[in-house]
Amino acid sequence: MGYKRMDTELLKLYNAHVYFNLNVIKRKVENEIPKFIRNEDVLNYFPEGSGPYGKITTKNLPFHIISRIVAELRISSYDPNGSISKTAEAYENWNQESFIPYCKKFENQLQEIGELKDLISLVEDLDRIMIAHFRLVRYGIPVHNIGMNLLVQYLLTRFISKEECYQLYPFLISGLKNKLTETNDKIHNLASLINKSQALKSLFTNQDSSEIYNTLSTKNDPSFQNFLSEFEIFLNEHGVRGFTREIYYPRWKEPPMNNVFDILKSLVIDKWEELDTIKAINFKKRKRTALIVEKKIRSQRFGILKWKIFSAILKNSKKYISFRENQRFNLDKWITMNRNAYLKIGKNFTKRGIIPDENKIFFLRKHEIKKLALDKYTSQEIQQISSEVIKRYEDFKIYENKIPPKFLLGSREFDDELKYNEKSPIFNGLPASQGITTAPIRILHDINLISTVRSGEILVVPQTDPGWTPVFSKIGGLITETGGILSHGAVVSREYGIPAVTNITNASKIFKTGQIVKINGYNGTVIPQNLKERD
Repeated sequence: MGYKRMDTELLKLYNAHVYFNLNVIKRKVENEIPKFIRNEDVLNYFPEGSGPYGKITTKNLPFHIISRIVAELRISSYDPNGSISKTAEAYENWNQESFIPYCKKFENQLQEIGELKDLISLVEDLDRIMIAHFRLVRYGIPVHNIGMNLLVQYLLTRFISKEECYQLYPFLISGLKNKLTETNDKIHNLASLINKSQALKSLFTNQDSSEIYNTLSTKNDPSFQNFLSEFEIFLNEHGVRGFTREIYYPRWKEPPMNNVFDILKSLVIDKWEELDTIKAINFKKRKRTALIVEKKIRSQRFGILKWKIFSAILKNSKKYISFRENQRFNLDKWITMNRNAYLKIGKNFTKRGIIPDENKIFFLRKHEIKKLALDKYTSQEIQQISSEVIKRYEDFKIYENKIPPKFLLGSREFDDELKYNEKSPIFNGLPASQGITTAPIRILHDINLISTVRSGEILVVPQTDPGWTPVFSKIGGLITETGGILSHGAVVSREYGIPAVTNITNASKIFKTGQIVKINGYNGTVIPQNLKERD
């Protein structure tokens, strides 16, 4: 794109977590985001204060409009699919014409291949096919998705007011169809099937998730067989999902399928509202909000022109929110294919005594795997690598469930200065989904505890992933420590019409399960009502 002073090193692995180079984001802000739309959603990437990377500094950085124009000209010449009018369509064409056919071919090839050198060639080919994905995503998410949504919020604030923008904007960008909402719809269909059969409901309520699939497969019950048939279809279409992008963890379709059964358990174990009812209510709210916004803008001076500009930008903002969720589904497919291929390599390495079990393959670097597969290491080097794998795995287990510091300078870790503690009377985050509710909190650090979430509770998590979101239909609200209005949790919260507040640092440490709070998704506040613990 022709930007100057851009670092080439993007990522750093530190204590089993990956950090992104903030200097790159800073340069993109200078070149892509004008001062007047640099709101808290953007500034949240930066630490507090006026240091070289502070929020105040970033907010006041000059906007290099000439660089932006030059970048657009370069894109139109060298990569025309990067323009806002083409990226989403070009991505869908690539998905239909290249990626989906490739995925089908990959599964067959993986089953047939036995030689290590052929497996290495296969995973390298898989990376090559994904280059087209990343080339389009680099425009679709950081430029079009973020840019258009920032602009919608700015125009709403200018044309109406900042307070009403908070209330109206989440409604305007909800009701979107994408792979995330499709996945959740299908899970709810499965939950509905379970609720219609007393035998199925009893099975899911009383049996451990690790045993459910085996019971379904061996019992000669028509309702079990019908459910199993629908479940197999679901796994075929959506089994690539998981609760994280970390390749080490199993995907939904891997036996014994604990994660997906835990979600279904949570949905059937107590009362939850049918999806059709939720959708009907939210449809009316969205329609009413859209009419209010149109009326308010059209009634102003030059109102017709303002409305045409606003509605065109809003259309693009919604298109690229769906783009973001759809590309994430393909990313899950890519992770799953990589996982399956590397596990097959891992079995070979385990037989050779290089690693203790196939899952430890994920603690080798790609270049190490290739050299081991092609016998490029001496026996002494192999011993050193084997020892290093154990050390890396041990480090991973130490930091696996620890929330990492938000920032890293060299090897110095730091977070923003904490604004709140257990005695704070009010917490201010980012309003991400409309609504107000008062309810008990449920802290969730571990996806394996998702079946403990009760109907109507306010879920508090460090961050959300698509794999967590099907249970949102039963919760009363959402609080996250990170993320903004375009995060997965915010997107799904809006679809289910539950209030969500993001970006409350240390929320999962400050709040306690059972504590009653009032969450306001219009202004982004959380107000503790008492500190009573649940029994």
